[in-house]
Amino acid sequence: MKTPAPSADQGTAAEPQCRILIVDDHPLLRDGLSRLIQSERDLVLCGQAEDAAAALRRIEADPPDVAVIDIFLHGSTNGIELTKTILARYPRVKVLILSMHDDATYVERAFKAGASGYVTKQEVSRVILDAIRTVRSGGTFTSQGISGLPPAGPEPAAARQKRRGIEALTDRELELLELLGRGFSRAQIADRLHLSVKTVEAHRQNLRAKLGLKSSGELMRYSLRWIERGGERSYD
Repeated sequence: MKTPAPSADQGTAAEPQCRILIVDDHPLLRDGLSRLIQSERDLVLCGQAEDAAAALRRIEADPPDVAVIDIFLHGSTNGIELTKTILARYPRVKVLILSMHDDATYVERAFKAGASGYVTKQEVSRVILDAIRTVRSGGTFTSQGISGLPPAGPEPAAARQKRRGIEALTDRELELLELLGRGFSRAQIADRLHLSVKTVEAHRQNLRAKLGLKSSGELMRYSLRWIERGGERSYD
């Protein structure tokens, strides 16, 4: 697995403060992270946003040095897609993903999208601050203990076979699998993602086909294992 890049120093009076934008749809988390950032002399909060549209407006008006983004956001754009958009429009902005997930599927997709770091929400405050400083200085950072990262070198054929179904999913389909496992109905998913119920059902059919599942019941059981056992561990 990746190891954290060396932490940057907290800075001196001659260095500009690192400007942070927080993007998360949970107000309590935004407030807690805001207080953490504001307690550090070398960091400054330049904005908060609860969804991708608000985040892009904030960045256009006042670009941050680092955007701290959750993977799952309300609205039609998730954190992975938002990362791609930000880096296409504002390549100087560094993105740090802050997520509840500690499995390789999300980590790999975050880095492929261009993120510079991935930290789980279970980490202590000091680790999150180290991650912010590391990506700001041009390094990369990944939480220790991320599960399921493939070992260095060629991946065994059996492991590749296990991963093939999940890897075939789009970011939207993976998000929908997550929401199914958390008990959201089709109507609730449609409302959260700003989709029609018909589109949600089409995604469900695609999930079944790509994962080799024969019925809606099998899809529900798979999605529950995905949540309960943690991502790729649901293959067991």
